[in-house]
Amino acid sequence: MSIDALFDDLEARFATLQVPPPSLSECSVVGFERVHFGKQHFAGFISGTSIWQINPFGTIGQIRLEQGKSVVDGLSVTKRLKPLAGAWLRVFTVGGEHRGFLSYTVSGLLVFHDLAIPVAQIRSIQIHPVDNLLPPK
Repeated sequence: MSIDALFDDLEARFATLQVPPPSLSECSVVGFERVHFGKQHFAGFISGTSIWQINPFGTIGQIRLEQGKSVVDGLSVTKRLKPLAGAWLRVFTVGGEHRGFLSYTVSGLLVFHDLAIPVAQIRSIQIHPVDNLLPPK
């Protein structure tokens, strides 16, 4: 057997042993259901509840993954929230919590009636169905 044939044989054997790592679409986040991975965040329903939550990657230490299904769409936080203008949000930042109707999103900011919050300061955003039973005034 020539040296080239030996290396070809070894490469073929190693190729059959290698298993590709799972992609994010084959994983879910522990404690969440219907997970969507976006650009620098994930969103999903907190398990066993109807609370939808967005978690930016920069403000959480680690994300525990488990086998499951998720959607990888690459949306930014502001693009994910854009269709929710007019919804009541609970926004948790390093400095505390703000609750209010989202007016619009622009240039990395969530704009409320009296406040603009930079996305970089957000620890999580929650939407509770009970908060959105009445239309905004």
